[in-house]
Amino acid sequence: GIPENLQDLVRYMEIHYMDHLTLDFLADFSGINKYYLIRLFKKHMGISPKEYIIMQQINTAKNMLKETSLPANKIGAIVGLENENHFRHLFKERTGMSPGEFRKSE
Repeated sequence: GIPENLQDLVRYMEIHYMDHLTLDFLADFSGINKYYLIRLFKKHMGISPKEYIIMQQINTAKNMLKETSLPANKIGAIVGLENENHFRHLFKERTGMSPGEFRKSE
């Protein structure tokens, strides 16, 4: 199974993904060397810690685009991606659509 300190870290990341979690912070939080943490995380979760955070941010943004009328840049900021261009780039890269196209498609 997944080591307990990694489970605790994943739970923390699922709640605090919008808080600019650095690899150093994640390593300190879990008590795992940061280079080993990346390997361990990928082994158990299938993706890197950074990609896991982005996945949480994009999933929340998708829900907010569907359920609210907030502008995309506000949604980006809420999920922790304040730079609007960066948010739009990540969103399109992960979903194949811009935030506006995604909203219209729903």
